[in-house]
Amino acid sequence: MSLYQSSLKEENGLLRTFECIISGFEIGKKTEEKLKEIQATAHLKGFRKGKAPMNIIQDAYFGKTFYDVINKQANVCIAEIAEKNNFKLATSPKIELDTESSLPADRNTANIKDITMKVIYELLPEIPALDLAQVGIYKYSLKLTEDDINEELEKLAKSKSLKEEKAEGVVESGDIAIINFTGYENGVPFDGGKAENYELEIGSKSFIEGFEDGLLGLKVGDEKTLALKFPEEYHQENLAGKPVEFKVKVNKILKQVPAQINNELAKQFGFESLDALKEDISKALSVNYINAYKNQQKNSVFEKLQPLLNFDVPPSMLPKEEEKTNEDSELNRKSNSIQEIRLSIFLMNYATQNKIQVSKQDFMLYIESMARMYGQSPKAIFDIYDKNQQLKESIYNLLFENKIYESLFDSIPSEEKVISKKEFDDILKPQQV
Repeated sequence: MSLYQSSLKEENGLLRTFECIISGFEIGKKTEEKLKEIQATAHLKGFRKGKAPMNIIQDAYFGKTFYDVINKQANVCIAEIAEKNNFKLATSPKIELDTESSLPADRNTANIKDITMKVIYELLPEIPALDLAQVGIYKYSLKLTEDDINEELEKLAKSKSLKEEKAEGVVESGDIAIINFTGYENGVPFDGGKAENYELEIGSKSFIEGFEDGLLGLKVGDEKTLALKFPEEYHQENLAGKPVEFKVKVNKILKQVPAQINNELAKQFGFESLDALKEDISKALSVNYINAYKNQQKNSVFEKLQPLLNFDVPPSMLPKEEEKTNEDSELNRKSNSIQEIRLSIFLMNYATQNKIQVSKQDFMLYIESMARMYGQSPKAIFDIYDKNQQLKESIYNLLFENKIYESLFDSIPSEEKVISKKEFDDILKPQQV
């Protein structure tokens, strides 16, 4: 006898309702088999192991065994229906057992009735083929000049500068002034406004506006009071927008002498020659600019994709009904929400089709980039995420979305335009490369 019989009863959008009748005879047979297995090993009070009579075993185990068998056979039925019909499920199937599906009062396996259950499958929609050319984006590649490469070389040479003390002369832009300073508000020193032998590069704009310029022309030993004002959006609220004074003394002046741009400089950065360093700069700049542009266009690409997506959304993913305060705005909100859901479904389907996954190596590369950014060891950053599973999962989700987007962006047909570094800078403003 067949274990179960199934038939499609209703088809409504993405919902499929099946009726599944599980043979009572088969359930009884399997329940009896399980009870005999239990009897062989059961150790009940008053009986030696494996010697309890079946009526005692039934009293103790019939109900649990009966429902365990039903659950197992129901799961077999549910899984096989989905497999036979190639269902891609949006959620777990919903199951409704008929009210008569209960164990027999006499605990006789021969009296178990056929069990009817209704199984409702919620499917993911079929995603129609999409012409990505309709997204309509521009793609650019970077054309570098010799001046662009030299500008980067000068930055590298400056990073390897030698610092020579200026026994005579005055503070100039580019110099490092070693100073003592104390900040006052209304004549009272404020917290965090004092330092001794602080190394400040003039022109770095690392201090509030006017501070560095106020030191220009000073000699070693000079003292000066700078009347300044903190920015309105300064991070310390008690000082934001406040007029202050800084009393400053110049202890020493260091002149930065950039390293010479030659093969020796290249070797300090791990390259065999200056030409090899130049080639690496060219490649790195191109990659950085293109990645920055991709990142800048992410929201725009997603916004352009949404109107192109038109397919049914699984009912469980639809926005919940809420009290309407403004009918028009409510309709717009729901429309936008449904489009965002369609976008999410499309992106997940795209990831599946293109076998996009986030590997442990992807995660470790992210950890290493964070370590470089914050000047910490990769292990220290890894330990932070490893102790917070929710935070770790959020990073995996972010990396997953980024990988999907990058693959999608690269797949969008578009004529590529070659532009200069300046033109690229203008496109990326205010984003930094």
